[in-house]
Amino acid sequence: PCVYEVALDKRGGSGGTDRFWLKYGHWAYLDPNRPSDVGHQVEPPSRAGHSFAGYFTEPDGRGRQDVGADGRLLILNTAYASNATLYAHWEPNVYEVTLDRTGGTGGTAGPVTATFGQAMPKVEPPTRAGYRFLGYFNAEDVRYYNADGTSARDWDGGVNWTIFAHWEPNVYEVALDKRGGTGGTDRFWLKYGHWASLTEGGPDDANPLPS
Repeated sequence: PCVYEVALDKRGGSGGTDRFWLKYGHWAYLDPNRPSDVGHQVEPPSRAGHSFAGYFTEPDGRGRQDVGADGRLLILNTAYASNATLYAHWEPNVYEVTLDRTGGTGGTAGPVTATFGQAMPKVEPPTRAGYRFLGYFNAEDVRYYNADGTSARDWDGGVNWTIFAHWEPNVYEVALDKRGGTGGTDRFWLKYGHWASLTEGGPDDANPLPS
C-alpha cells in the first residue's frame, strides 16, 4: 500500500502538528520512520484571538472536515489517494468589553460585544459638563472609539478588558460689556476646571482658578 503525506496548513496559527502520514487502507501516524506511533489525533495549533475549528480539505472551512477541533482524525484509512494538504479553519473569539465613562454620564453603558479582528460596534458617546468627549482608549492610550462613537480600531484585546473615556476641557470666551465705559480688558478665556487667561490659547498669563 502507498503511504501519503498530509501537510497541515495552519492559516496564521502556530504550534501543533505540522503533518501526518496515512498508509492507504491501514493507518495514520505522525512520523514516517516510526509507524509504531499509530494514532488518531494530531496536536491542534493556536492563534491569538481565535478558536481552532478543525482542518478542512479547502481553505476557509470549505470542503470536507478531516480533523476535528480537538485534533481527532475524522477520516477513513482510504481518505487519500495522493499527498494532500489540509487547511486550518479559525473562528474569531467574541469578548465583552467594559466601558468606563470616567466621570461622564449617559451614552452606551456597556459592556459591548467585540469580535476579534473586526470593527468595534457603534456606541452612543457619553457627556460630561464642561468637557468634550475624545473617545474610548485602553490603559496604554490606544484609541478604540472615535468621539462620535464609531470604531477607531479593530478589536485586538483579550478577556476582561476595560476601555476608558478620555475628556478634553472646554475653553470658553467671556466677553466684558463695558456698558458705555472704555479701555481695560475686552474679554478673557476660561479653560473649564483649569485656568483663566487673557489670550485664547491660555499661555503664560493663565491664572489657575479654584475648583
